Amino acid sequence: MGISVVKPISIYCDNTTAINLSKKFVMHSRTKHVAIKFHFLRDQVLANEFQLVFVPSQAQVADIFTKALSKDTFERLQDRSEQQDLLNALGSMFVSVLFIGVTNEMTVQPVVWLERIVFYRERAAGMYSALPYALAQVCPDFCYTFSGMMAAALTASHKIAAVVSVHVLVLWILFSGAMISRRRCPPCWRWFFSANLMAWCLYGLITSQYGDVGTSLKMADGTEMSVKHFVEKNFGYHRQHLASVGILMAGFSALFGLVFFLGIKLFNFQNR
Repeated sequence: MGISVVKPISIYCDNTTAINLSKKFVMHSRTKHVAIKFHFLRDQVLANEFQLVFVPSQAQVADIFTKALSKDTFERLQDRSEQQDLLNALGSMFVSVLFIGVTNEMTVQPVVWLERIVFYRERAAGMYSALPYALAQVCPDFCYTFSGMMAAALTASHKIAAVVSVHVLVLWILFSGAMISRRRCPPCWRWFFSANLMAWCLYGLITSQYGDVGTSLKMADGTEMSVKHFVEKNFGYHRQHLASVGILMAGFSALFGLVFFLGIKLFNFQNR
């Protein structure tokens, strides 16, 4: 895609044992139980593809989302005086959106698959109609759950739906704007950002939290820039578009819910 990546890529970790094992493997009673797939990561570190960088637990920004912190610790982790501090916060937002989205999308699919069997039976008996059933399913949920329900309605089983969802999620992650911003992406691929639910989620989160922050930010090259200007320049996110992003998110929900309804109404995967 014409995107240059500076190597080694830094991965921040607060576990010194894991960092030491990635640099020099030492055999002892516990390392013999390490799965083979983790040795692949160590090989990548030795090949200078990645580097593990120690970050103390007191500076672990992800704790904002995973732990009950004191007020002082919370405010200290929110410090945005340097460029890397802001990028850490944005990365934590991306991981949170990814984790919540994947969890909800994958969890709902077996449920929809099982309930669809009951729906087929009741519809054949004249008890259920597709529209009320679809409305009852989608009303309590939100975007990512709708996506999982849509995949389950269009496929024969929840296993096939999971395979389809994984491939879609990979594309959403790649073009979410977290790893490759829209402005750095080649023009021929920028259209995919507009059809990307995760990209709009991040757009709304980042602009709502940092799109109007005028405090100074120290850049990696020593210059200074406001947080608002940094978000606009590097990601192309503008605060004045926040309302439009909310409307788009509602549109995604309506679209996924409509496709779910059509899948339930038109397709019949029941085996006799």
